[in-house]
Amino acid sequence: RAVLCTLQNETTLDPDKVAVMGGSHGGFLACHLVGQYPDFYRACASRNPVINAATLLGTSDIVDW
Repeated sequence: RAVLCTLQNETTLDPDKVAVMGGSHGGFLACHLVGQYPDFYRACASRNPVINAATLLGTSDIVDW
Protein backbone atom coordinates (compact mmCIF):
# COMPACT_ATOMS: atom_id res chain seq x y z
CA ARG A 1 0.00 0.00 0.00
CA ALA A 2 2.85 2.38 0.75
CA VAL A 3 4.31 1.95 -2.72
CA LEU A 4 0.93 2.33 -4.40
CA CYS A 5 0.18 5.46 -2.36
CA THR A 6 3.57 6.92 -3.25
CA LEU A 7 3.02 6.20 -6.94
CA GLN A 8 -0.34 7.97 -6.78
CA ASN A 9 1.06 11.02 -4.99
CA GLU A 10 4.31 11.36 -6.94
CA THR A 11 3.31 11.64 -10.56
CA THR A 12 6.95 11.90 -11.69
CA LEU A 13 7.51 8.24 -10.75
CA ASP A 14 7.03 5.56 -13.40
CA PRO A 15 4.83 2.71 -12.09
CA ASP A 16 6.33 0.41 -14.75
CA LYS A 17 9.84 0.77 -13.29
CA VAL A 18 9.42 -0.09 -9.62
CA ALA A 19 12.40 -1.76 -7.95
CA VAL A 20 12.92 -3.03 -4.43
CA MET A 21 16.14 -3.40 -2.44
CA GLY A 22 17.30 -4.36 1.02
CA GLY A 23 19.99 -5.96 3.09
CA SER A 24 19.94 -8.74 5.67
CA HIS A 25 16.32 -9.00 6.84
CA GLY A 26 15.48 -6.24 4.36
CA GLY A 27 16.98 -8.47 1.68
CA PHE A 28 14.67 -11.25 2.79
CA LEU A 29 11.72 -8.86 2.58
CA ALA A 30 12.80 -7.66 -0.87
CA CYS A 31 12.99 -11.25 -2.14
CA HIS A 32 9.63 -12.00 -0.54
CA LEU A 33 8.00 -8.99 -2.24
CA VAL A 34 9.37 -9.97 -5.64
CA GLY A 35 8.12 -13.52 -5.11
CA GLN A 36 4.67 -12.35 -4.07
CA TYR A 37 4.30 -9.61 -6.69
CA PRO A 38 6.46 -10.60 -9.68
CA ASP A 39 4.43 -8.53 -12.13
CA PHE A 40 4.72 -5.36 -10.04
CA TYR A 41 8.44 -5.16 -9.22
CA ARG A 42 10.78 -4.96 -12.21
CA ALA A 43 14.06 -5.34 -10.32
CA CYS A 44 15.35 -6.53 -6.97
CA ALA A 45 18.70 -5.94 -5.29
CA SER A 46 19.17 -7.95 -2.13
CA ARG A 47 22.30 -8.02 0.00
CA ASN A 48 22.87 -10.90 2.42
CA PRO A 49 19.25 -12.08 2.42
CA VAL A 50 18.29 -14.94 4.72
CA ILE A 51 16.36 -16.99 2.20
CA ASN A 52 17.49 -20.51 3.11
CA ALA A 53 17.79 -20.99 6.86
CA ALA A 54 18.92 -24.62 6.51
CA THR A 55 22.17 -23.58 4.83
CA LEU A 56 22.95 -21.15 7.63
CA LEU A 57 23.44 -23.98 10.11
CA GLY A 58 27.10 -24.54 9.32
CA THR A 59 27.99 -21.30 7.57
CA SER A 60 26.62 -18.39 9.62
CA ASP A 61 28.89 -16.18 11.69
CA ILE A 62 25.95 -15.26 13.92
CA VAL A 63 26.51 -17.11 17.20
CA ASP A 64 22.82 -17.45 18.10
CA TRP A 65 22.10 -19.34 14.88
